[in-house]
Amino acid sequence: MKKCFILDTNVLLTDHLSPYKFEDNDVIIPMIVLEELDAIKQRGVDLSRDARAAIRIIDEIIGDSQNDVSVGVNIHDNSNALLRIIALESTNLGLDMTVNDNVIIAVSHAMGENAVMVSNDINMRLKAKGMGINAQRYKSTDVDDSDFIEPKIIEVEGDWLDSVPEEFIKWGEDGNPTLLVGCYDTPFTVSKESINTWLHCSETGWAAQIVEIYDDGSYKLKFHNLETMMKRNSCGIRPKNVQQAILMNDLFNPDIDVNIILGPAGSGKTLLAMAAGVDYVRGKRKRGMTDIIFTRSLDSQFGEIGFLPGSEHEKIAPWAGAAYDNLEVIAKASENFELHPKQSVEGEGNRKFIHMKAPNFLRGRSFQDKVLIVDECQNLTANQMKTILTRVGENCKIILMGNLSQIDNGY
Repeated sequence: MKKCFILDTNVLLTDHLSPYKFEDNDVIIPMIVLEELDAIKQRGVDLSRDARAAIRIIDEIIGDSQNDVSVGVNIHDNSNALLRIIALESTNLGLDMTVNDNVIIAVSHAMGENAVMVSNDINMRLKAKGMGINAQRYKSTDVDDSDFIEPKIIEVEGDWLDSVPEEFIKWGEDGNPTLLVGCYDTPFTVSKESINTWLHCSETGWAAQIVEIYDDGSYKLKFHNLETMMKRNSCGIRPKNVQQAILMNDLFNPDIDVNIILGPAGSGKTLLAMAAGVDYVRGKRKRGMTDIIFTRSLDSQFGEIGFLPGSEHEKIAPWAGAAYDNLEVIAKASENFELHPKQSVEGEGNRKFIHMKAPNFLRGRSFQDKVLIVDECQNLTANQMKTILTRVGENCKIILMGNLSQIDNGY
């Protein structure tokens, strides 16, 4: 039986794509929810961005439809699911209708026995259940922002390259393709954002990077020798899989100024980033860079630990454990004790070239000839990220790392 789900404001703020996620059931947005979103979008806080995103999705669904939105507009092209916007005219439920939550509860009650009110407000759900309304929590754990990020490594079938017409391929002297130009039967949608995307074929063992995209939708691929990529060495650190090999290649690509590394704990993000930074400053790949600036979000799932005495370096040291641990690994792998944190980190030796900085103290500074490594980026707000990135001057490499499933910032 078809149900209708009434969404609270906090559901749309948690996941602005939530109207799409109720299969073939109707989605109802009370008019008061739109008013709350409108008020939030004008506050100028980070939550305002989520409110604007939710409003854009609702507008995208309604589009140019001439249908009465109170009756419903199709959410999906091939579905009977409807999006409805309901304005409650009157009620005799005995609720204080000056309270927005009560208006949403009243709309849910008016929708009848097939209605399900969806809210992350516990007290609101309890009030709704007290009135005989089916009330459920929206499971935010089902929302993974990585689903909205364009993948940068795409697996293709083994016979794809064989199916490409000869006129699209430029062949090298060794008999292998070096460049492929065209848009023939691409296994993904090519856009301007597809630059530096990799195609990987595990069956035949090749990898190629999109290095140019043209106005007509065609593109240029640069093929790489995977065997050579897997043998690369950065301060004694070698890649353990294709993803790490591709990351290491991009970290040393002079045409890429900003690397964003997304991956779970233990995937090697910090190790490869620190190895690349050390290589730029003290290794074989020097590019005129003099220091590494390491900073990270100071949010924690365990709450505040209170006042920490000491210098800026001493204050951030407890948060920089991952950097210290990986520097020890790099020092051992490279057999170079000068790369050990006791020698290389600010405040602990005469050869210091790695500086641990709190993001709180970056405003007003300007970095030249530096490698800037920012860890735990998933906990930074848009304004904080903008503050950090605008500190960067000429001849700098930026490496941003994070894991979207480890967000500790409750907002």
